[in-house]
Amino acid sequence: MKTTKKIFAAVLAVMMIALMIPFSASAATTLTVSCNPNAGTIGGDKADYVGTYEYKFYKLATVDTTTGTVTVEDAYASNTALVNALNSTETDKSQNIITICDGMSWTGTADKTVTFKYDGSADVLTQKITDLADGIYYVYCSKKPGTVKSVQGSLISLPYFDGTDWKYDYETVNLASKINVSGITVTKTVADNKVGTQKNADYTLTASTAGSTTNKVGTYAIVDNMDNALSLIDSTVKVYFVKDGAETPAEDGDFTVVPNYDYKDATGNDATATFAVVASDALLQGDKFYGNDTIKVTFSAKVNADIADKVTKDLPNTDGLYYGNEGNFTYKPGNNTVNVATAGLDVTKVDGNATSTKLAGAEFTLYKDSACTEAITVDGVTVKATTTTNGNDKFCYGSNEFYFTPGVTYYVKETKAPANYNINSTIFKVTAVSKTYTAVGTVENGATVVKDYPVTVPSTGGMGTMMFYVGGAALIACAGVLLFVLKRKKAAK
Repeated sequence: MKTTKKIFAAVLAVMMIALMIPFSASAATTLTVSCNPNAGTIGGDKADYVGTYEYKFYKLATVDTTTGTVTVEDAYASNTALVNALNSTETDKSQNIITICDGMSWTGTADKTVTFKYDGSADVLTQKITDLADGIYYVYCSKKPGTVKSVQGSLISLPYFDGTDWKYDYETVNLASKINVSGITVTKTVADNKVGTQKNADYTLTASTAGSTTNKVGTYAIVDNMDNALSLIDSTVKVYFVKDGAETPAEDGDFTVVPNYDYKDATGNDATATFAVVASDALLQGDKFYGNDTIKVTFSAKVNADIADKVTKDLPNTDGLYYGNEGNFTYKPGNNTVNVATAGLDVTKVDGNATSTKLAGAEFTLYKDSACTEAITVDGVTVKATTTTNGNDKFCYGSNEFYFTPGVTYYVKETKAPANYNINSTIFKVTAVSKTYTAVGTVENGATVVKDYPVTVPSTGGMGTMMFYVGGAALIACAGVLLFVLKRKKAAK
């Protein structure tokens, strides 16, 4: 009687393995399995499950369905903890076995390997396994996408004991129930969306760390795509590890800034990023990377010297994360596009007597202060506008156009007049308007212009000439009188 009870207890204990996952088997040792994240009980963002999963089945022991005797496979017979767990009659024996197996290295030849691929939408088809001998199996996920933090191992018993009888027929095993996705997020912000030649755009990128110490990724690249009107200032790139809100600067060699970085976008097409911050192999193969929540990148971008066609448009910047392992690469786009904008000023010089006549050769200088004592310079070159007969002439430093920071007030003064014209002494105060060329001057006949008046030179004839004649005659007369007086004085002596 005691022997029968012991046998029954042993058999029942072995079958407690079935508590961890829904098992599936048949009298012909047919096991139906799937890895379907679309199942109603599977939570999380489905996009984070996308990729290829490879599962290996390792036989731990056989069970005599007549006596309930558990015989551990020779490969694991020296693992005392595992042997004891397999022979235990405790109610939590299944979890104990899984915990022990999760901590073991599974690099040997498996009894069976199956692969599933999930595309983010369609259900993953089931697979029937018909060549596994009866026994207790540990199912190890040997390949998984970088979005996956971990996949807990599973136990399967062929057949299983329900407390009354051995069972060979039950529901499909969905291995996706053991997947823990990391929930990758990528964000980008800009400190101020106003930029100019002397005001850079200061960006912050953040991306979740991918993978885990048990699922290390082979590639981790935070990619940035900015409008070609902007360019990265290499020296400003800073990278930080973030854990529970605390930031730690990355060390030299942890990351590399790679310009024109090639990757696959979310649709699988070839793409090239403006640049990427790429984690080193040494960092990804160690444990430091995976002990953090996010990676933070800060950098500045400047307005390029020649973007005249972009002044009146938004200058967009997007980001994303390209990462993966063993051929399972994923691109996670950022959650928003960050726009910045610049501004321009222009000036039109006209004849004050005929405002429809545009004049070339006037020079206007840009100043910081209302007294016009501090000229604005770039690389030692003063910012000026030189007028043409076309009008709407731009401010430049050398051959490069100067771009104004929206919302900032500037002062403009004419410092050289066109030939034969008087200089206009007005100091013009102008506030740059985002995505607009703001004209310098005053409104005349519906246009904003700066007027200069010609230098007045009397012409032949008319009152002007008569004045010269009268004045000359008077001088001659005065000279004659003076000569007459001098001669009389001489004669008197």
